[in-house]
Amino acid sequence: RVKVDVASHSPQMEPLRAPLRRALDGLRAGAAGVPFYSAVTGALLPGEALDAAYWERNLRDPFRFADATRALLDAGFDAFVEVGPHPVLLGAIRQTARGAGREVAALASHAREGDPVLALMATLGELYARGYPVEWARLHPVGGRCLSLPTYAWQRERYWYDQLPAGGDLPSGAAPPSGGHPLLGTHLSSSQPAGERFWECDLGALHPHFLGDHRVQGTAVLPSAGFLELAAAAARVDGDDGAATLEDVVFDRLLALPEEGTRRVQLVLAPAGAGDLRFRVCSRESAGAEAWTPHAAGTIRIAAPGPDAAAVLDRDAVLARCAEAVPVGEFYEAMRARGLEYGPAFQGIHTLWRGPGEALARLRAPAAVGPDAARYLLHPALLDAALQAMAAADAAPAGVVYLPCGVRRWRLFAAGEAPEWSHARLAPGSVPGSDRLEAEVRLFSEDGRLLALAEGFCVQRLDAARRPRAADPESLLHEIRWAPLPDAPPLADADGEWLVLGDGGGVG
Repeated sequence: RVKVDVASHSPQMEPLRAPLRRALDGLRAGAAGVPFYSAVTGALLPGEALDAAYWERNLRDPFRFADATRALLDAGFDAFVEVGPHPVLLGAIRQTARGAGREVAALASHAREGDPVLALMATLGELYARGYPVEWARLHPVGGRCLSLPTYAWQRERYWYDQLPAGGDLPSGAAPPSGGHPLLGTHLSSSQPAGERFWECDLGALHPHFLGDHRVQGTAVLPSAGFLELAAAAARVDGDDGAATLEDVVFDRLLALPEEGTRRVQLVLAPAGAGDLRFRVCSRESAGAEAWTPHAAGTIRIAAPGPDAAAVLDRDAVLARCAEAVPVGEFYEAMRARGLEYGPAFQGIHTLWRGPGEALARLRAPAAVGPDAARYLLHPALLDAALQAMAAADAAPAGVVYLPCGVRRWRLFAAGEAPEWSHARLAPGSVPGSDRLEAEVRLFSEDGRLLALAEGFCVQRLDAARRPRAADPESLLHEIRWAPLPDAPPLADADGEWLVLGDGGGVG
């Protein structure tokens, strides 16, 4: 159906026939440059026939568009482009093709209120994809060179170099002060509630640059080591010059980092009684957004180092139990297959040995970490590499993915000293492949001194019932599953169109 103001192709046009013929007197038609199928005759027509008498018939006679379309289909045509400011006849073309049992491409050159260039380019691309030749010289008159694209699926790995502004990683917003901690950002205090202090910083996949090397199923996320470093650094700025202990740390949601731009991250410290502090880490999409998403929380306890600080690494005894040497390249490739993608900055394991429920890793700070490592208490990339030893200790079945969900106690005894060894040991009762695993991870210096200790470091299966939640609603942690409906006879209308039914729980 076409909305018109004049009843063309009907007896109402009879009074206009003679004036139109006189106006077109002397019109000389020529040969057509392309085959011309007429909606007046419904068939192929030579260009010389398009004289004044033809256009008189075109105004008065029936519009035999369906006949002309069927003639084109019989001639083997299967792509139609309607040239005009808005598509009017594409529906009729599709309907006629369906009646003839044919599948065709019906494309528009433009659509009302749309971008005409984009519409033309989209139609050109569709025709080219269907095998039609393109006169590239008309599209690119200055020349160029066509390249063949890969035939395999895109791997979607980003190699684009983004030029960062001079003066640091963070382009704007809450940038860390000169000489300050790279992650904490701007230090502020709050009058309400009394005693709360907080820091804000803008973080992204490229701000700081190394964070883009830590990905879960393709999405850059802040590692759990980043949350531990944030809390420990805030405790030190707040007045703790010794070894702060983080307790009952919970990683509630992944903090997804944007590929371009940044996300505002805030760490808040609040008094918790008896000299302790409660911390929480939240984020929001931009400085002007209202909603904050919580990601991690825990308690900071200022206490003496304790007897564990004097522990040393008995390397020979551990190696006697961890007799299996694991090729590091194979280890990281196995992690990638599980969806845990560690780029150069997070491949800090140099040598790896494994035993039943236990692993020992020799660490080496990757060059991709950059020159700012000394500004951290313990660089998150190196701490994350130390915690990766747990993945070697659990020996989970292929395809099982674990993500950190909490730490019962984290203690850093020697801030600023890079560890050389990481020893991970699963807790009793932790069965590889189960929904939740717990381990103790100890970090040692080259000469075997204990530098840091993670007790009750917990990970949880990604597909477990209570899975970690990500801030992004289109997160990698969400998936679509189709639920089958009970068998029912198919329903179709008279033209063979399928009817779609919904029962509130699925689609059939």
